[in-house]
Amino acid sequence: MGPDCGTAILNGVPLGFANVVRRGSIGLVGASGTGIQEVSSLIDRWGGGISQAIGTGGRDLSERVAGRSTLAAIDLLASDPATTILVVVSKAPAKAVADRVIARLREAGKPAVVQFVGASPRAPEDQVLFADTLDAAARAACRLAGVTVPDAVTAEPPEPHFPAGQGHLCGLFCGGTLAQEAWAVLHQGGLQVRSNVAVDPALKVKAGTEVRGHIIWDLGDDAFTVGRPHPMIEPALRDDLVAAALGDPGVGIVLVDCVLGYAAHSDPAGSLSSAVIKGRASGTQSVVIASITGTERDPQGYREQRRTLEAAGVLVLDSNALASRFVLELTKRVVGGAS
Repeated sequence: MGPDCGTAILNGVPLGFANVVRRGSIGLVGASGTGIQEVSSLIDRWGGGISQAIGTGGRDLSERVAGRSTLAAIDLLASDPATTILVVVSKAPAKAVADRVIARLREAGKPAVVQFVGASPRAPEDQVLFADTLDAAARAACRLAGVTVPDAVTAEPPEPHFPAGQGHLCGLFCGGTLAQEAWAVLHQGGLQVRSNVAVDPALKVKAGTEVRGHIIWDLGDDAFTVGRPHPMIEPALRDDLVAAALGDPGVGIVLVDCVLGYAAHSDPAGSLSSAVIKGRASGTQSVVIASITGTERDPQGYREQRRTLEAAGVLVLDSNALASRFVLELTKRVVGGAS
């Protein structure tokens, strides 16, 4: 529905980068491709279903575009009898445009959940709830739809045993919204992380910048995809960087995503696992943390992909937000982790 739009599920048909999810009553609108994928996959895994998922392109909630496609999509779902719950997700939006979207949701007359990446906590307004992560948005939507949601399963971070000077985080993401969500979780937790998707201008860096300290890269950014496929299609660039990070004596934690579904690589976990094994051949003790965005009915198969990563020694958390919070707790145990 707009520039840079790569994800939709219309009448049960996945379009572009999308996952195989059950039908249901929850309608999604996303100025965020992997945001739609993460939320719809989590809803499916917990037993909920999607009526429609309308992608609008990552630039739709910018001041220049002014949310035109998002507002139109909200109107469509508001009039759709098969949709009883609305969910809107977006990369960090322009404030005036975000306010306009919230106002339109209040007018829609249906319970709604909003998740703007990096937004501060906010009290409910009428029937509109505000979630602080994509995971929380999916949980809220399921509860509104009467779906029982399991408790978030977290793991206890291991005691780090890094040599002196080896404790920095390197986040290497294929999904832009997942990268920005990870940055926001860590930033809000007090960690100073530079990134090409940082909302704080003081921490934003351009592709190709050499960074010492904590870093998260969105490798699907236009600067990385000139003349090459998106890393969700061909993950060679990301895999090379994972192997290099694991061989870097300054890196102690590597955070990655693994996105399944149509149009994605046929075996992203296998490719990523090979990179992890290659990188660890140098003998470093870096911890690799991952989440998988996808469902069991995706062509790659969620459980099989998870088994592949775990067999390579990757610790897999149930969502990107949980993985990011796990990393936050782990870095707090490293001396100088907040640097």
